[in-house]
Amino acid sequence: MGGVAWRVLAAENDAVLLISKEILGQRKFHGGPPFRGWGESEIREYLNGPFYGSFPAEARTLIREVTNYTARAYNDDARLASRDRIFLLSLDEAQDGKYFADEKDRAAVCDGAGWWWWLRCPGAGFDVKFAANDMVMAVDRSGVFNRAYIDLAIGGVRPALWMELDDAGV
Repeated sequence: MGGVAWRVLAAENDAVLLISKEILGQRKFHGGPPFRGWGESEIREYLNGPFYGSFPAEARTLIREVTNYTARAYNDDARLASRDRIFLLSLDEAQDGKYFADEKDRAAVCDGAGWWWWLRCPGAGFDVKFAANDMVMAVDRSGVFNRAYIDLAIGGVRPALWMELDDAGV
């Protein structure tokens, strides 16, 4: 679909959760502080704008708009809601046993080489007050969770979406 090879992560009734099999390119998550999380990020704007718009009209009608809940800051129970058609996985969604068997299963490539890719959650390992301001979680080339500064233009983009199954079951 849309010239992208997709992997099915989950199936529920009349829809499937898809993620790109490979990293589709590199871009920054956000231009830098002030940064208020996934809901206001530049990468979210790109995925739900130009990237979504690049799909054929028929495919766009099958991509569901969903509500995603993303932590406001690392290790914070507060979640912020966003309505997305295309999104990045959260840390919870990328955990072993959820949609991926293990680290190896989570690893991805960009242009034929192992590379790291963005998640949509604030970065771990720093003071909660600052975690959402300059870092988000990522998956490194070996499938291990890490974190990266939001303005790194080399972050891998591995979009996910919920697609409705049409009458033919496709």
